[in-house]
Amino acid sequence: MKHINIKIFSILFLCITALCSCHTKKQISRFTTNKVELGISKSNFLAKFGQPFSQTQSFTHGNELEEKLYYKEKFNLSPLYKETGFIVTTIFTFQDSKLIKQEIKEDKMFEQCDCQKQ
Repeated sequence: MKHINIKIFSILFLCITALCSCHTKKQISRFTTNKVELGISKSNFLAKFGQPFSQTQSFTHGNELEEKLYYKEKFNLSPLYKETGFIVTTIFTFQDSKLIKQEIKEDKMFEQCDCQKQ
């Protein structure tokens, strides 16, 4: 009887462990559309989201200043394999200090990302 209980317990333990190891946490970008509004000023945007890891500046054909702010976020596929996942780069385009566009680019990641040091 004890031998059967140990077998059942072992099988149950292995099943639970196997199922839990496949769990992935739902990860959401901090730049979801309900948090970012087109038309927001650059100064208000920076106050809300902080400094980007990179930025570029140029002039449009209409001689308007265009600035792009780049933010990186790391999303892991599994808690067990932290080196695999995606690096999401969100690019915000400002013309005359007003947000006009948000773009998102994903890159598969197989190495460590230093995204926290933005």
